Amino acid sequence: MHQFLFVPTIFSALFLIPLCKDRIFILIFVKIANTLQDPKDVLQLKTEDLKEGFFKKLADSCADKWYDIGLYLDMKPAVLDQLRVDFPPGVAGNIGMCVYQMFRKWKDEGEHTLQDLHKALKRAKLIRLAELVKVNALKAEYRRQ
Repeated sequence: MHQFLFVPTIFSALFLIPLCKDRIFILIFVKIANTLQDPKDVLQLKTEDLKEGFFKKLADSCADKWYDIGLYLDMKPAVLDQLRVDFPPGVAGNIGMCVYQMFRKWKDEGEHTLQDLHKALKRAKLIRLAELVKVNALKAEYRRQ
């Protein structure tokens, strides 16, 4: 029978971690939680702190609402319309590439924080993806230390 340890996180949730001999996972989560003074600090990281692969995964997960997300990220409708022309939705694989290019343009056009991305995803009612931004921000913060 496993014993479990509840570790509070910045997400107002609890991770249920089985206790094991090496306790590696427990130490990682406790270290991350203890390094952050304020849960909002992690979302002040710049978008460059995330790995490029994260935006590819994100693009695959929000294909249905990409245009709305772009507007919530304060992108101009003309830019979004041009992406739609460059990557027509009827061609296989184009919608994922279109969304990925939207994130790339947004990321490259200015100084943005993960808070901006988090808010846009929440406004688009993509709560799980918004929380995924927090998780990846935590990973980025942990790698920086």
